[in-house]
Amino acid sequence: MISFSKPSLCAAALLLICGQLPANNYHVNSASGNDSRSAEVAQSPETPWKTIQRGAGELSPGDKLTVHAGTYEETDIKIPSGTSEKPVEIVAAGNVIISIKNPDIKKKQFTGLLLKGVRFARISGFTIYCGDPNVECPIGIRILDSNNCLIKDNVISTPKGYGIFAGAGSSRNQIEHNSISGCGSGIVLAQNEGNLVTGNDIFDNTMSGIDIKKGARNNEFSDNLIIGNLSGVVASSEGQSANNTLKNCEISGNKNYGVFIADPGAVISIRNS
Repeated sequence: MISFSKPSLCAAALLLICGQLPANNYHVNSASGNDSRSAEVAQSPETPWKTIQRGAGELSPGDKLTVHAGTYEETDIKIPSGTSEKPVEIVAAGNVIISIKNPDIKKKQFTGLLLKGVRFARISGFTIYCGDPNVECPIGIRILDSNNCLIKDNVISTPKGYGIFAGAGSSRNQIEHNSISGCGSGIVLAQNEGNLVTGNDIFDNTMSGIDIKKGARNNEFSDNLIIGNLSGVVASSEGQSANNTLKNCEISGNKNYGVFIADPGAVISIRNS
């Protein structure tokens, strides 16, 4: 017979009351998965879900979604929120490819991973690609009205579109150690502030490596490798950006400009780049 001491029972009850029960680790596998499985069953890698969206929709603060190697033809995958103490994590285990397709010919813009109104999410390790000619402006990862999120160690190639787009209301996000090439523009920031873009390899994009657009303020771009793009860094912000810092970046071999300030009103501090 197994018995529990009163202190043990009290500790378990306290954890339950405080909401500090262990987080869940769910699994997704495009080859062996089945989205009809329950959340309890999908906590085993032997009985995973099939799609990333099915798994992401189940996450609560503190949970982790492990996506196993395979190709996932999904678009606009909605990422949920965590909390400062319990961020959600969505991680690729092995070679995970998200292939952006156009399921609706009437719509021309699609996204791989979508963070809209998200707080405290961590995304890492994905390869995001678009080879569908019907998608006019694909976006690998789109961040809107989201903060305190980490985008790390992803490989993105979205021809004619954006690798990572951080738009209106997004702040205090960290875009780190991603490899972005073959896009229209690598990383684009607009109408946001206080984001950190650091340690990324941004190369061979057909327009700009980094595009600082209207309303981008107080963002830091540091230790990025920006080479072989049409232009390295472009500030096309219509005079409404300020206090963005570019430091310790290697900017070379870009065809038109290393740093091009299209609008004299744009304010950028350049240090050691």
